[in-house]
Amino acid sequence: MNEEKMRFPLSPQADPQAVITGEHYRFTVLTPKLIRLEYAENGVFEDRATQTVLNRQFPVPAFRKLENDVSLEIITEAFHLHYLKKGPFSPNALFIEVKSNFTNYKNRGRGLQIWQMSFERKVQV
Repeated sequence: MNEEKMRFPLSPQADPQAVITGEHYRFTVLTPKLIRLEYAENGVFEDRATQTVLNRQFPVPAFRKLENDVSLEIITEAFHLHYLKKGPFSPNALFIEVKSNFTNYKNRGRGLQIWQMSFERKVQV
């Protein structure tokens, strides 16, 4: 089999206008419905292609960024991300309000669905 036929063109770096970066976090708004979330204690982020996304050179979607010393919000037509910048991503520091009725996430009483970080604990028996 010819290996050249099996290679896909890769363009893993997103347009810088779609990227919001802090000292330890990076968010990339890929589409109005898709955001990449990254947290790194050392502030070094991964730019290689993944099996899910080989190409991040999408047109920059419309979004708003609201930021102060304590919090960051990213708003698109499909979601509203809330992040408390005090530390790593956690259920209390990061959640996303999904602006549709097509999800199974908890309703916050405003007609919005919520996605929240969760961690599965594995118990060894």
